[in-house]
Amino acid sequence: MPTNVQSPSGKTLRRRVLTPVVALALLPLGLSACAPSGPVEVAPPGGEGSAGSGETQHSGDGSRANPFPVGTRAKFSADSIWTLQIGETDPNAWEAISAHNGAAREAADDKIYVTVPVRVEANQADSEGYDPATTIDIDYVTSSGNTFSAKTSCWFALPELGSVWDVEDMFAGASAEFLGCVAVPEEDVAGGTWRFSSVGIDADSVFFAGAP
Repeated sequence: MPTNVQSPSGKTLRRRVLTPVVALALLPLGLSACAPSGPVEVAPPGGEGSAGSGETQHSGDGSRANPFPVGTRAKFSADSIWTLQIGETDPNAWEAISAHNGAAREAADDKIYVTVPVRVEANQADSEGYDPATTIDIDYVTSSGNTFSAKTSCWFALPELGSVWDVEDMFAGASAEFLGCVAVPEEDVAGGTWRFSSVGIDADSVFFAGAP
């Protein structure tokens, strides 16, 4: 049972990481201005590297049937505000959660907590910035097709990297890391996928591989 998770960037786990990335042109309509082309893979900066530094090792197209593998950097669409990347899924994170937060309660109804380290990069933002907690929805979709939301699962302090609610507003060029956390029926964890959805008028989704 894993008790530790690895950051998508392969670095020591930290609550927030800020690094420069290449800024793209500002979108006039903010979140509603996503291209309809669907999920796109993003080449790692500086060329190829290890899986932890952004190397693509697949094939995957970001759909539920063919999700992006761990370590892939991807966008909702070509003009997306966010670039996303995940690390390895912890299929039973209760030991790590309870060791960090003695006030946390085990998941109810025969569910267990599943976590994944997430890295987001802000490609662009208006003058007030964008908050990933309010502009990105995170769900775990089981192999049987049931969906479980991170926003209704883990309302307590999480171990490092912490929660998406700790990140707050991000501006173009910023990046941050956090844990996605979902309560899922134990028998349905294996073979699931992580679905990240853009919250906006032209909402798009992208899928990443979950627990094997």
